[in-house]
Amino acid sequence: MTAVDAPPTLLEPRWLAEVRLRAFRRVLWCREVWERNRYLNDEALAIGHGEVDSVLDGTVAGAEAEFHATDERAAAASAALASLLELGPDAALARLTLELGLEPAERELLQLALAAELAPPLRRVYGYLQDETVPLDPSPALAAELFGRPVAARVGPSSALVRWALARPLQEPAASGTGWVADPAVLDHVLGRASLELVPVPPGPVLHERLLEEIVAFAEATPFARLELELVAPRGSGRATLAARVAGRLGAGLALA
Repeated sequence: MTAVDAPPTLLEPRWLAEVRLRAFRRVLWCREVWERNRYLNDEALAIGHGEVDSVLDGTVAGAEAEFHATDERAAAASAALASLLELGPDAALARLTLELGLEPAERELLQLALAAELAPPLRRVYGYLQDETVPLDPSPALAAELFGRPVAARVGPSSALVRWALARPLQEPAASGTGWVADPAVLDHVLGRASLELVPVPPGPVLHERLLEEIVAFAEATPFARLELELVAPRGSGRATLAARVAGRLGAGLALA
C-alpha cells in the first residue's frame, strides 16, 4: 500500500483544510478496504466479496470508525481535524449558513462544492473516493460519508441551496449521487473578494420599490469595482424589470441572458 502523508492545513481557509483532512481519512480507509479485498483475490472485481459482505451485514461504519482510531495516519488526521474544528467555523461561511438558513448537511455539501471550485484537483479526489477514474463534483452521498452522516441529505428545490442559488445539481431530478456545483460568486464572498448583501424580502405591494432602494444603496456603497447582483425569484415575478430599474439608477446598461 502506498504511504500517504496528511495534507497541509495552513495558509488556506479552514473550511478547505477541513475538507482535505476528511477526504484524506476517507482515502486511507478506501485503500484499506481495497487492500483487504486484494488479499481475498477480489482484485478483478469492481466490488469485492469482502466489501459486499460488510455492506450487507451492516459493519461498514463501525469498521471505518475503528480504523480511524487504530491506524496511525488516520488517527493523526483525526487529531488534526479535531484541532481545526476547535478553532471554530470560518466566519464568512458561518454567517452565510446562519442568515440563509442552511441545514448542516446543506452547508457540508456547499463546503465540498466550494472546495472543488477553489482547488479543482479535488474533483479527482472526489472521483477516487467514489471508485471512479474521472473527476467528479461532490454529491450528497459523498458529503454524508465524509462528514459521518448515516444517510445522505435530500437536497431538493425547496432547500436553501437551491432557493438562494448557492449551488446547483448537475442533473434533475437530483438524487443522492448527483454532483453539485457551487456558484463562483459564493466562493468570492467567503474569500472576501466580493460581498453578498443578504436583502430580506419585504411583504406587500411595495416589494419592488423597497428592494430597488436596498440594492441601489448597497451597490453605491460597495468598495468593489465589479459588482454582480443575482436576483433569485420565481418566473414572472418581475426580476428583469427590477434589474432594468437598478441598472438605470446606477447609470449602467443591462443585458439579459
